[in-house]
Amino acid sequence: MNQNQSIKQNIKSIGINIAAVALAIAIGIPLGGSLLKQFELTTSTSPPIPTPISPDVANRLFQNVAQDVIVFGDTTCEFCKKGLSVLDNLGINYKIYYIDQDAEAKRIFKTLNAEGVPVLISRSQIFIGFKQDVWEKFVQKEPR
Repeated sequence: MNQNQSIKQNIKSIGINIAAVALAIAIGIPLGGSLLKQFELTTSTSPPIPTPISPDVANRLFQNVAQDVIVFGDTTCEFCKKGLSVLDNLGINYKIYYIDQDAEAKRIFKTLNAEGVPVLISRSQIFIGFKQDVWEKFVQKEPR
C-alpha cells in the first residue's frame, strides 16, 4: 500500500469512527470502553507528514510568487490562523490564498486534491492540515 492509499484509508477510518461516535451520542449510548478507545487509536496512529510535490506543479504555483511558501486557507479557519501565526513568528515570507474570498484561489486549490485547509506548499513539498511542529520543521528545511 503506497502512502496516498494509506492516508485515504486512515481518513476513511476516521470518518467511520466519527459517525459511530455521533450515532452513539445521538441515541444515548454511553461512550465507554472499546468504541471510544477505537476512536482514539484511529485518530492518533498516523502522524501527518509532508509529501513531495511535482516540480511542474511547484513551478506553476510559484511562477509569479516571490515568497518562500504558499498557504491556501479560509478566513474562518482557526487552524489557518494558527499556521499563519507560526509562519509570522518564524519570520517566513509567505503568500496566502483565501479560497473563501478568491475564485481563482479556489480553482487552484481544487487542482491540488486537498481534503481541506490549511495547505502549506513549498517548492518541493506539500502539507495538508496544521500541526505546529510539522509546520516549523517544514519551513526550516526550505531554502530561502
